Amino acid sequence: VYALWPSGFTSAAVGTRLVQRYFDHLQLGEFFEALELIEDLHRNENPEQLGEVAAGAGVDAILDAVSLWGKEHWRDVAEIVARVGERMVPALLDRLQAEEALSRRKRLMEMIIAVGPRAAPAVAEVAQDPRWFVVRNAMLLLRRLNARDAVELVAAGAEHEDPRVVAEAVRTLAAFGDSRWLQG
Repeated sequence: VYALWPSGFTSAAVGTRLVQRYFDHLQLGEFFEALELIEDLHRNENPEQLGEVAAGAGVDAILDAVSLWGKEHWRDVAEIVARVGERMVPALLDRLQAEEALSRRKRLMEMIIAVGPRAAPAVAEVAQDPRWFVVRNAMLLLRRLNARDAVELVAAGAEHEDPRVVAEAVRTLAAFGDSRWLQG
């Protein structure tokens, strides 16, 4: 149905309905169906609706679905996040910065990592944040994303005033095979 109206008001209305159905499927634990709707939005190149899915409400819906339906659905969730892609990373990072529960922080990091190398530019941006824990998390994420092009940023983290950031930066430099980790 969506392909019959590729542009205009009807297309936007259908896209909005697809987004609502996506959120409904997450609530019901129907992860495969939610992923199919993400695929439909991609196929029809609907950036506005994909933006809605990628925003803070989309992150909240995914976290709530995992909490409600269990960790055994993590693979499904990771596939959804990976397919939404780098559009979701800024909202995931915002939520990571605000999250107090360690288990949810780990889940958020896993979601960012599920996006793969496309997440690295957004992660590199937050590595300049003044808060030590944000920078430490960015160092860890850059390592897990194997973002070797951010090595200079990581090397700067090895000079950070907080020893927790320095330790994570040194681990990342070592993982990248950069000899500056010996100086940390």
